Amino acid sequence: MRSCGPRLTPSKSSCRHSRVSMRRGSPISAYSMITCEPMRPGTAVPVLPALAARLMAEAILQETGCRLSQRTPSRDRAWVEIPGPRQVSATRVIAAVILDRPIEPDEDVHHTCHTPRCMEPMHLFVALASDHQEGHAEQQRQEMCSVHRIPYERREVRGWGVCRECRREAVRRWAARNPEKLRARRQTESYREMQRKALKKHRSTEAYRKRAAEYQQRRRARLRTERSSDS
Repeated sequence: MRSCGPRLTPSKSSCRHSRVSMRRGSPISAYSMITCEPMRPGTAVPVLPALAARLMAEAILQETGCRLSQRTPSRDRAWVEIPGPRQVSATRVIAAVILDRPIEPDEDVHHTCHTPRCMEPMHLFVALASDHQEGHAEQQRQEMCSVHRIPYERREVRGWGVCRECRREAVRRWAARNPEKLRARRQTESYREMQRKALKKHRSTEAYRKRAAEYQQRRRARLRTERSSDS
């Protein structure tokens, strides 16, 4: 494999690729009829040269040769919005432009420098998602966010950990960019119902009950002091 090289194709013996491209009128081979193992879901990224140029211009060159993106600083890697709207890893946008073809859902972009925020094209290469997952199996087994140093809240469908604080910071960034959408969403009944459920869940926690009991104790002590001073 080379840096952002041509699309990897599976061998007929392993049959690790889940998608078989077929053209109209082409004969169906025995290989195309083999049932391959399913791949984990991904996001197809089209060729977006303008967005890739902005990402490269924003990246900061390091002494190691890496070009580090400053986007989404609360997350391990840089994420951007593409038409859809969808959020994808910024390296997928860079790889699509370098290869001059879309990055398919069953492909991932790997860093040879092992720096997730790096945008340098020479440090990237495209591999099958299954091969990339095997290479990062140890990282996916981690139970703690490397940014906030807190345990993951849950696992997403692709196996990566989801940090509560990272998600909150991402939501705050989205709200700052889209104030009109946020105001419109707050007027919906589904948002109000979500807020009521969140408040009920918060008030049922042991930490909230402890703080509420301490507050009541301080309030009663303050009222007794005021009554004694009046008398």
